[in-house]
Amino acid sequence: MTEGAVPLHKVTILPRGPALGFTSMVPEKDELSQSKKQLLAAIDVAMGGRVAEELLLGPEDYTTGWSSDLKHATEYAYMLVRGVGMREEIAMISADRNVTSERYNYIVDKEVQAILRV
Repeated sequence: MTEGAVPLHKVTILPRGPALGFTSMVPEKDELSQSKKQLLAAIDVAMGGRVAEELLLGPEDYTTGWSSDLKHATEYAYMLVRGVGMREEIAMISADRNVTSERYNYIVDKEVQAILRV
């Protein structure tokens, strides 16, 4: 339902290995790059499991079942901020933690947190 998201192919709610369920998304066509809208949509979709658990179970009873989704959302957010410089609040540079200052890294971390909180 999120504009820019890869279309849903299959969803299971049956546990398989460490996963409590599985969502398969298949792009309509091969793409070599992703837009900012697509990256934000991927984060939105990844965070959906957490939101669903909180709505269903309540703010005190959601589980660790969405930890893999959080990992993916965090990776997308860092790619958006640090990897391809798609945040206006950060200078348009692609930077590695080994070559940037502690202050810059702090700002990047805050930007990633802001993205994940929306």
